[in-house]
Amino acid sequence: MIKKDKIMTILIVCILLMGTIVFSMQTSDATEGDLDTSEPGSILTATNEFLASGKNTMITAEALYANLNDGYTGNDPFILSVRSAAAYESGHIPGAVNIAWTSVFTSENISKLPTNKQIVVVCFTGHTASQTTAMLNTLGYDAMCLKWGMASWTTNATVASGFYDRSTIGEFPYATGAEPGIWNDGTRGDIGTRQCGDDPVPTTPVDTADADSGDFTGIANNYMASGKPPAVSAASLQDNLNDGNADNDPFILSVRSSAQYAIGHIAGAVNIGFKTLFTEENLTKLPDDDRQIVVVCYTGHTASQATALLNMNGYNATALKWGMTGWTSDATVAPSYYNRGTACNNYEVVIGTECGTMADGIIVGKTDAEILKEASKAYLDGGPRYISAAALQPLLSDADETNDPFVLSIRSAADYENGHIPTAVNMPWRSLFSVENLTLLPDDETQVVVVCYTGQTASHVTALLNVLGFNATTLLHGMGSWTNNTGISIHFDASVHQMVNPTCSGTAPGDMTTATRQCDDGEAGIGITFEGSSDEWEILRQACEGYIATVPTMYITNNALFNNLDDGYTANDPYIISARSAEAYAAGHVPTAVNLAAGAIFDDATLATLPTDRQIVVYCFTGQSAAHVSAILNINGFDSISLKFGMCSWTNDTAITLSKCYNPDTAGNFGIIVSDEPGTWAEGTPAD
Repeated sequence: MIKKDKIMTILIVCILLMGTIVFSMQTSDATEGDLDTSEPGSILTATNEFLASGKNTMITAEALYANLNDGYTGNDPFILSVRSAAAYESGHIPGAVNIAWTSVFTSENISKLPTNKQIVVVCFTGHTASQTTAMLNTLGYDAMCLKWGMASWTTNATVASGFYDRSTIGEFPYATGAEPGIWNDGTRGDIGTRQCGDDPVPTTPVDTADADSGDFTGIANNYMASGKPPAVSAASLQDNLNDGNADNDPFILSVRSSAQYAIGHIAGAVNIGFKTLFTEENLTKLPDDDRQIVVVCYTGHTASQATALLNMNGYNATALKWGMTGWTSDATVAPSYYNRGTACNNYEVVIGTECGTMADGIIVGKTDAEILKEASKAYLDGGPRYISAAALQPLLSDADETNDPFVLSIRSAADYENGHIPTAVNMPWRSLFSVENLTLLPDDETQVVVVCYTGQTASHVTALLNVLGFNATTLLHGMGSWTNNTGISIHFDASVHQMVNPTCSGTAPGDMTTATRQCDDGEAGIGITFEGSSDEWEILRQACEGYIATVPTMYITNNALFNNLDDGYTANDPYIISARSAEAYAAGHVPTAVNLAAGAIFDDATLATLPTDRQIVVYCFTGQSAAHVSAILNINGFDSISLKFGMCSWTNDTAITLSKCYNPDTAGNFGIIVSDEPGTWAEGTPAD
């Protein structure tokens, strides 16, 4: 055991000793492990030197893949897979060597590791690899952890199992402010008597019997072989803290920044920065008995490193799996979570027991792009979906509840309360695609009718819901088609929105500078049930959520598009798609527009013609079919926007609009509810 009166002496002496060790590393010509850790030294000193170096210990899958594919093998790292032999055989990164994480530090296995090149450690999710990485760096190796592990390398769930699933995350209480707080001060009043911040402060750090022997490899191996769990789930920790027995409560150590800690932390957690954790001052804040320490960071990576280092220094530590992102889905408290839609690639793997090379690698699953394209094409092949107010009203009023759709209002809460369709449920469109909100929608084939003001926003939402397997349709023209009460509805007003902008006739795109504004003829350029746990569904969901939650605007007005095209500068012109029929296009279209039917856009040949370096404007007659197409293009990586109110806003020529524009004279005036509750059909009254 390290004694109090020896600490300062060891700290001073061992700095010199570690300098000798590091120097011997740097001058070694060996390609395999030959670090001499048998000289007397302090694991505490080595730990502090590693942390004080500020070394980056994380590498992304993108960076590793680029390294392995740059055509130069001289800079390739040594890839160490610490998964099980069975998991390794199911698929591993080309070139990776497999050593189970519990046996990395045996004398036989440590000798296999190189001292003259970087080591990238790979596990399933990044947790155990982070622990291995920290210990290797403490021993003097140059090690990095593959962030998110195999879950960032491939979408194949057989190869990359156990990835972070946001839909399974609990919503446990947390405290705010700079103080640890107590369990009952969390965001909900759970039972429990945990009082944090009043733990006895030890005068010396704990340590192991051989912590000052200098046998760093032996210390690391003892921990790995101890069978201690590398991580604890949020649910297990919450159950422990909530069982009413304070005697079995762990010491919770938050190694996040003080600012993030103040925003929200587990009640009772003590905040100590990761880099300064092993200073003498901070070590005295940790328990001096064998009480378990649960280390908490953002995603579990840094906490896993701290856990390994604490255990090497004699503490009884484990990491909170997934960090604060496993504790709460509140993005303010837990901002950096694993997003399978963006953090997971589909790189080559090697199947079998041999290391293999990149040339041996194969793609074992569909890429995210393939998943998105297939789902998009499947929906658009059937054409955008809408329902008129005249068709919806009989369904709701026939006294037969079995045929009633689920009416989803995505208008503001205030406008919903001012008046809405009876039975309609109000949900904000920006956050609709969170797992929490999607699970409130019907999980069978019940039709979901999406309602907004004019049908424009609802059409974007409808398209994405169908991609996710819901049976969704848009209320054509929105609330403007349901009631003629202008205090409740907003509708297309031809006197305001309809312009007399130039059009081209014929089958050629044409251009804005043609004197007659007439172009010569020429050659023209359903749902599955809700499956929130499936890998592909989650990739689709996250793509939908990423678009809807962040898109600044979904459409462009007629005037804005006209001014762009007519400014005499073509470099900023968008690529314009007319998603109407060939006959309607020939009758008249926006100059420069290319005619592409909605159902044909996701054919491979057509997709290849779409630009990826400029905005795409999609239009139809009223803006609603175009909105469906635009939303689908966006989740597939294009920058797309729809023309608000379509050709009806571009021209008043009925030969071109085919009389499909919104007509207030024929709009219905059906029952509404004035309340913040859905209400029933019988309670609705016309809003004259």
